[in-house]
Amino acid sequence: MPFQDFRQFLDVLRQHGELIDINRPVALNDVGKAMKQAYIRNGPAIMFNNNGTDYPLVAGLYSTREKALLAFEADEDTIFDKVLHGLDNPIAPIFAANGAPCQEEIIEGEAIDIRNFPVPQYSPKDGGPYITAGIVVSHDPETGVPDVGHYRFLILGKDTFSFSAQPFHRFGKNLAKCKKLGIVPKAALIIGVDPIIAYTCQVQVPDTTDDWALAGGLRGAPVELTQCKTCDVKVPATSEVVIEFEVDLNTTVLEGPLGEYTGYYTRPSQKPVARITAITHRKQPIFQGLLTGKPVTETISSSKFRSKRRSCVRSSASFRPSSRSRCARPPACRSTW
Repeated sequence: MPFQDFRQFLDVLRQHGELIDINRPVALNDVGKAMKQAYIRNGPAIMFNNNGTDYPLVAGLYSTREKALLAFEADEDTIFDKVLHGLDNPIAPIFAANGAPCQEEIIEGEAIDIRNFPVPQYSPKDGGPYITAGIVVSHDPETGVPDVGHYRFLILGKDTFSFSAQPFHRFGKNLAKCKKLGIVPKAALIIGVDPIIAYTCQVQVPDTTDDWALAGGLRGAPVELTQCKTCDVKVPATSEVVIEFEVDLNTTVLEGPLGEYTGYYTRPSQKPVARITAITHRKQPIFQGLLTGKPVTETISSSKFRSKRRSCVRSSASFRPSSRSRCARPPACRSTW
């Protein structure tokens, strides 16, 4: 049975000694230091319950191969076949009519303040606090095909942030199409989901692929979606936090630097400003963090796991050039940032 939500996965990690709770005070700017030490020691994920906000912060969920295998409910002998079967057998999402857990609490208008959530500044010279574990859900404005992908978000103010989306990423392509059509891009940033959705983000597939169907195949059951409150985007109904936003393509700010997986800071550059239109979340939501930076970090560990999944994609009949997928070449791993 696939994980029904983020919390069920956390429970399984605890049962296997792969998640510990820290109840003493830890400042948000010290989270990166703690996670770095955990990564070096191949240690467990950490839940920071006393971080100076009203919400716990969990990080390190993808830091080791052991955690990844738990996420897929597999072992070294079964993981290849399980991923291959999932890629070959996509399952379309289903839709929750109402009462989705991710909308138990709804924040709109002047009440919006993203700074109330535990968003660390991970490295000393980062441009500010970054949401690094968020997953963007956007649609191709021409075809309506949904895409999910990891992107970094720099907090600018109570209801604004900026982000880095390269033009060759699907989100970047969607933004370019919106600009050409004169449409204001709208999307959602989801935090705290079934881990298979997070791993689905890393698979490079044709732009015509419905990523929700791909995630359904990998988890062996459909992803349950619900409609956002202020934009025409559907998100997982059990997400811990959903940040709905619209992008101002005519206004840019200096985004960066950020300590990246190369071991260096990326240079700051001009990026669009996004305005938050609503924040919805579960009661007592759990926020998620992810340390980037000099190896070894969570992005490096997940990349090692992705390398095996990349070979699965190349072996999958669903993504060969002769198949209906119209993939012109064997897909490669999607760059996280």
